[in-house]
Amino acid sequence: MITNHEWIESQQEKEQINENYNNLEKIKSESIEKIDDNFELVVDRLFMAMGNFEKIEAYMTLDGDMNPRNFAPGNSNQSKGRDGLVSYTDFELVLEATRRPLAHTSHWDHLDMESKNKQLGIIVFLDISKVDPNLWSKNKRKQNKGKPYFHLCDADFLFKLLKDQPNAFSKFKEFLADSERIWRDETDYKIIEKKIITLIRQE
Repeated sequence: MITNHEWIESQQEKEQINENYNNLEKIKSESIEKIDDNFELVVDRLFMAMGNFEKIEAYMTLDGDMNPRNFAPGNSNQSKGRDGLVSYTDFELVLEATRRPLAHTSHWDHLDMESKNKQLGIIVFLDISKVDPNLWSKNKRKQNKGKPYFHLCDADFLFKLLKDQPNAFSKFKEFLADSERIWRDETDYKIIEKKIITLIRQE
């Protein structure tokens, strides 16, 4: 787990945000080693940069230069298989990051309905428009049954929020509320897909 608290706090600095964005561009062009590990690190750093958390747990391990050594272990009791967990004042957020937007890569069992605090989950993709339709439909079936489901977005959306960093977290909470309404009120997953993509792509 990432335990360097000074480094975590430094992610809210503009220089670190820009460095993280450059890493995302290298991931997109596949010009960086350990692409999956680095994408998970990009996502962890995005939530560090957004701030306003009481506690953030990123379960991957880094080397002395703060480069990824291993991504979050899938069988760890500490992480419960999650990529990360962010605790805010009024809710917890389970983080999942994947470049493979397929239904079988979504770990709904990482969401804990028995949690003492309200718990939400989010999957951050490289490109929201390339998510497998089966993931959208299965996520909707979970929501219909009152089971935990994931909010979906991509890394570019989170970087867009950070352009107005002082308001990034409040805008992120607005996104979660809007996303929840869409998942709750719409019955057709294709309409949900269209509305969520429109929501995160709007300027």
